Amino acid sequence: MAVNPADRGCTQPSQAAFLGRDEEWVRWNSAAWRSLADPDGEYPRWSARLRETAGHIEQAAAVVSVLELAIFGLGWRRPDIGLAAWIELGRPTDHPILALFDDWWGEDIALITTWAGHPDCSAFYHLDKQVTEACGLPSQPFQQLRRNTTLEEHPWIQKHCLGGSDPFHSSLHAAVPVLPDFLGGRSTEPPRWIIDSTSNPATATIITSQYPGWYADLVHGGETLPATTRSWRVDVIVRPFGWLGQYRKSRRTGMWFTGQHRWHLLGYP
Repeated sequence: MAVNPADRGCTQPSQAAFLGRDEEWVRWNSAAWRSLADPDGEYPRWSARLRETAGHIEQAAAVVSVLELAIFGLGWRRPDIGLAAWIELGRPTDHPILALFDDWWGEDIALITTWAGHPDCSAFYHLDKQVTEACGLPSQPFQQLRRNTTLEEHPWIQKHCLGGSDPFHSSLHAAVPVLPDFLGGRSTEPPRWIIDSTSNPATATIITSQYPGWYADLVHGGETLPATTRSWRVDVIVRPFGWLGQYRKSRRTGMWFTGQHRWHLLGYP
């Protein structure tokens, strides 16, 4: 069960064990991933009250957590498109990540897609470019979301989203899973793979020693797995952070993702 830190006296998740140093711009990622791995645990949760009271960096950290889970959990190459499609469907909660989005943001998740559609916003273009290059995916035309001029008048948009093309610095911070050299923190310890190609489907576990670059390690290591008739199931463990989920690679999109393929496909044009 997720809890509000102010309600239970919980501290914000420390990044010392998350990125190797204090990095407040991505502080909510820890609570999000841990909540997914341990649904019955008690972790800080983002809330409407915090959206009204927290400072800008805290707001940025909350947005970054959404984008990272969307890209590197659901496998959405375009998190803005995926969120817009999910909202259009009525925000179903059949996937744990979507359930977390709904719990933490509710209908206010539309604020993120509104920001994505603002003509000054270039964050999603640059984020898509970073992911595309790191994962070796073919480039695709980028079309911005339709602008929502009505919701642009929301106080949260006015206060936090209109200070430049990427006021949340999300095109950098949300790309950390494909940036092994983020903050100069590359680990000298290579990821460890445990492989069982005899099971059906074939399974593997990847254990990495740091959070920056873990998804890139999954992508590049996954390319070396033996060919099988069914997709590999790969459990991802990031030390000392924990289990991030079981992943498989989409033959349609080329991205690794968790959960059902139908939810994965929401994040594509």
